[in-house]
Amino acid sequence: MNTMGASWFVSYSYFDHIDINHLAWQAVPKTCPTRMDAYRFTTPLHRYWLHKVLGMTDWCLKKNKLGLHPQKVKEMAWALLALPEGKTRVYPCVRNHVLFWKHQYEFLLKFGTAEEVIMAENALAELDDVIKQVCA
Repeated sequence: MNTMGASWFVSYSYFDHIDINHLAWQAVPKTCPTRMDAYRFTTPLHRYWLHKVLGMTDWCLKKNKLGLHPQKVKEMAWALLALPEGKTRVYPCVRNHVLFWKHQYEFLLKFGTAEEVIMAENALAELDDVIKQVCA
């Protein structure tokens, strides 16, 4: 969790599993790719870390650069722990799934490498047609 930071980890987990509209984790764009890699490679530790975050002092959690209040970080951690183990976000409809990927590609447009930007541009072009059909 040292690579990501506790508040960023909880924020991104919340985005990943509960609410695709929660974007506080994007407040540190230069380090997001490194943090995202660390997040992906440490999945087995996530529930353990959420418990650790709940035990952290507000003083430690308020040092985050995301603008999140320590109580909000802990509330999100509780919400994540309330999910059954191994449960991922369930999309209530295809629309949310499409919009989720749109957010991901828009993030890559802003902060991705040159190759990622090209891939994101192509993917967004294809998604536009899907969005017109699904999100109308």
